Amino acid sequence: MMRHIIILTIPIIISSCGNHRVDGSLDNKIDTIYVSSEIDTAKNNDEISLTNLDYLNSAPEYPFVAEDSIIGIGIVTLSDSINTYDEKLRIYDEAGKIMITVEQKDSDVITIFKGKTFDRYNATNPLSPRLFITNPDYFRLIFDCISIGKDSYKVIISKQTGETAEIKKEDKFFQFQSMETFVDEWTTIGLDFDRSKNPLRKSPSDNSEIIKNNKEAKYKIWQAGKKLMQGEWIKIQIENTNEKGWIRWKKGNQILIRMYFIC
Repeated sequence: MMRHIIILTIPIIISSCGNHRVDGSLDNKIDTIYVSSEIDTAKNNDEISLTNLDYLNSAPEYPFVAEDSIIGIGIVTLSDSINTYDEKLRIYDEAGKIMITVEQKDSDVITIFKGKTFDRYNATNPLSPRLFITNPDYFRLIFDCISIGKDSYKVIISKQTGETAEIKKEDKFFQFQSMETFVDEWTTIGLDFDRSKNPLRKSPSDNSEIIKNNKEAKYKIWQAGKKLMQGEWIKIQIENTNEKGWIRWKKGNQILIRMYFIC
């Protein structure tokens, strides 16, 4: 599923991360990103402007969808330290032959899947991993890893069919991460959660006291910043209200939050 990346309200200058051009520079882009206004913590919650909550809970183009459930033992994602621009990323079949290549270009991301070429706009591209953002400025490629062999990672290349392929362990463009490490890194940017189903609690326990807010009847989806991860729980600070507490990021293999895959 292609996800909306971030809430749109205030134009500012941001830089795409990990998408260096061939000269080593980064494209500075005019884009839009939600920026919270400073909050007078002495104000009552009723007096606080909750514009982002209105957007999160009413914008039809931005419905809340939690991340896909956990499949396998972790994820294989692009390396944080290696520039992938203008490089052919290779994915192999079980016989060790190249099945798929993905290449990030200036204005496109080109996929060659079993000999057929697909540009970023082609909705018939059969490559459908956990996350595949084909905007070259925000390029992301993340696979569910179901097993680790001697020389390669077995990954799911189609969420629809469950088809698998392999990524070489020696490939410098990819890295394996546990799901916990992956979520810990990406929730640093921010997260959304359904407060009606995943309430804010005083401590990381389902038996802990729930922290109530008088806006909950109107708003189910809330935005927060991560403070700390502990097991299946995340300590967060709520945007706009400065409430702090704990929510579940997962329960078993079900992920309960939405993350932002941009920086």
